Amino acid sequence: MIGAAGSSEYPTVGLRATRPVERVLIALGAALVIATAGAAVLAGGDEPTEATAGPAEMTDTVTIDDFEFMPPAAAVQAGTEIAVDNVDDVGHTLSSEDGGVFDTGGIAAGDSSTVTVDKPGEYPYICEFHPTMHGTLTVE
Repeated sequence: MIGAAGSSEYPTVGLRATRPVERVLIALGAALVIATAGAAVLAGGDEPTEATAGPAEMTDTVTIDDFEFMPPAAAVQAGTEIAVDNVDDVGHTLSSEDGGVFDTGGIAAGDSSTVTVDKPGEYPYICEFHPTMHGTLTVE
């Protein structure tokens, strides 16, 4: 049968590699796809990266939900005890980026903790478990 699919005139096109070089190239391409997908997952590809902070909201409670601090910019009077409620499905922390000013430690899903800051200033904070989560605490 002249001109039929699979004949030497019209070779079948497919992913089956017949030469070792082709097999290596296909394997490298597959490894690159898998590595790229894995890097996106490890980098938290589905997690919000940073809450957009507007003016600081006067509040004595910060809620953690869906990998975000709410409000992302909070303000309190010096010496105020701040409740940190984790309503997310995973554990989080609320920890000052300056190291040691305040740190709730791990807060399990559904639990709460508190922090108190006595010195006025602006304190950026993160979740130590998910460092792409950011917020700011302004102490007046």
